[in-house]
Amino acid sequence: MVKRAKGEYAEPTDGGDAPSQKLVFAQRTNHVIGLNGHEHCVDTESRTVISLVTRQERTEQKTMRTRYTGRHSQRGFTLAEMLIVAALIALFSGLFIFSIETQYTLNKQKASVAECRQIATAMSFAQQDVGFFPKICFLRFNSTNLVSVLTGMGYDALEYHSLPVGDLQARLFKQWKGPYAAFSQDRTVKMQFVSNSITREFDWPADPFGNPYVAYFVTTDPPSGGNPVRHRFIWSAGEKPNEFAGIVSYGRNRVPGLGDMPDPNAVNQRKAYRLYAETANPKVFQLLQAGADPTSGANPYNTPNGRLNMILIDPLAGAVDTLGPRIRETGSDDRYVEF
Repeated sequence: MVKRAKGEYAEPTDGGDAPSQKLVFAQRTNHVIGLNGHEHCVDTESRTVISLVTRQERTEQKTMRTRYTGRHSQRGFTLAEMLIVAALIALFSGLFIFSIETQYTLNKQKASVAECRQIATAMSFAQQDVGFFPKICFLRFNSTNLVSVLTGMGYDALEYHSLPVGDLQARLFKQWKGPYAAFSQDRTVKMQFVSNSITREFDWPADPFGNPYVAYFVTTDPPSGGNPVRHRFIWSAGEKPNEFAGIVSYGRNRVPGLGDMPDPNAVNQRKAYRLYAETANPKVFQLLQAGADPTSGANPYNTPNGRLNMILIDPLAGAVDTLGPRIRETGSDDRYVEF
């Protein structure tokens, strides 16, 4: 056999059937294809055919490999594989939801701080104008509307604890510079209180968790006559608190102090220390009022003692419970602004 260029024919040397033995050189010099459909591997030194396979046989082999590969690639998932995928999806979904909920709570707490600051600023301006701290609900009134609302109720209703203030009509027209604040109507609750035996409800701003904002006015009496230092809520209109004055949001757990996810029993115990009481309507609350004698035990701000201790911090605070942090202690989910 004589080598020729690729694509040319080589004449057989063994005298065989020329048409059936003519070979065409393939891509490799030692691999040639016969015109009769056979493939031959040629020894380039001896120039003899050492093997042959028909094109049909090779095509059938390729078809079988293709079919096997197709069946292998189309097989279904096993139960173990599906369970693993389902577990991973559940895990990452839970992490994603937890992250969103955490961020949502943080945003509410930030909004609480901003609103506490707004109310604290308004309360401070009103106190400077009239000489005492008014109830939060009245900060949105101008002098004319305020006098109209208080007529028949008595002007003591204006003071935050309903402490006696006397006849304020002339002073309000002259000194009340309100409105000092504006509240969003979709974020208010109803707050009840009694004055001159008349119970009234007013729109009261609530924090993003649905709790009414409350004000703490606490003073400290120095030791005298052998009596130790005493901490208490203010007992007269116009008294300036020297310990703490501020606006507080009770946070997600809706009670003074405790953490973000406290024990339900601890929450139930701390409810007694709030500065308001709940009613059958979850949107209506009753504000604590000092009463005729603010120094007596009948004054709800004096009892239970836990109401006062909730705003104090060690070493001023007395022992109340060991349920968790107080309002201003590390770990509490409450938010406040002092002024």
